[in-house]
Amino acid sequence: MFSSIISLATRCRVLVPTVFSFNNYTVFLGILSRPFYIHTCDYCEKGSTGLIHKQREKCADTCKMVHHGPRPLVICGPSGSGKSTLLQRLFAEFPHKFGFSVSHTTRSPRPGEVDGKHYHFTTKEAMTEAIARGEFIESAEFSQNIYGTSKAAVHAVLSEGKVCVLDIDMQGVKKVKQLDMNPLYIFIMPPSVEELESRLRERGTETAESLQRRLDAAREEIEYGNTPDNFDLVVVNHSLDKAYASLREFVVRELGNDKVDGGCSD
Repeated sequence: MFSSIISLATRCRVLVPTVFSFNNYTVFLGILSRPFYIHTCDYCEKGSTGLIHKQREKCADTCKMVHHGPRPLVICGPSGSGKSTLLQRLFAEFPHKFGFSVSHTTRSPRPGEVDGKHYHFTTKEAMTEAIARGEFIESAEFSQNIYGTSKAAVHAVLSEGKVCVLDIDMQGVKKVKQLDMNPLYIFIMPPSVEELESRLRERGTETAESLQRRLDAAREEIEYGNTPDNFDLVVVNHSLDKAYASLREFVVRELGNDKVDGGCSD
């Protein structure tokens, strides 16, 4: 009986006083009320203070993938900051060294976007079910649409021996930081909110309401990007050429010339 009670207690967190009788003795027991497993990730030992079982499995799966390849690159920045253009240059110069982890989204494709190349376009129901099954490293909701990075997308890049590049938002960065993926974090900063607004208007894809939501999110992301130690590199995109030069120099230095420069410009 006591073993059953102890087993119950180790799977709980908030103390709830419980009184019962056992062999004519009155016993007081403080039982915790939320799941609390003393499990750790088999790879990074993260969560030694108590990852619940599903968190442990997710952490171990992710760490197993990334620890068998080069360090990933996590790119973050407001919509309109120039992330996509900078990444296009990086992939064009080093086509055999970098691979893009294609994110999933429930929003509709924009003109020119190709399914499986720019995003994996899916339904909200299908993506919600996949997230519940633990198939995603990170996911976030913005403007009533879900965005996320699947384990399969990361594995596809790593299986080719390439540096995996994740283009994710601030919420995604915070979730990745809870894992032990050990990526390089890069933030692309717009010159100003005013310039960012101008770029978004030029796209012609935003309504007045969606534009305001993006600008509100951008202000929050810029504050996060400016916070010390959140990113390994912050690139202010005043000039595309200068911004790319900064990005390229950092990547080559941090990943090493042999991983980047060696025979990849053909």
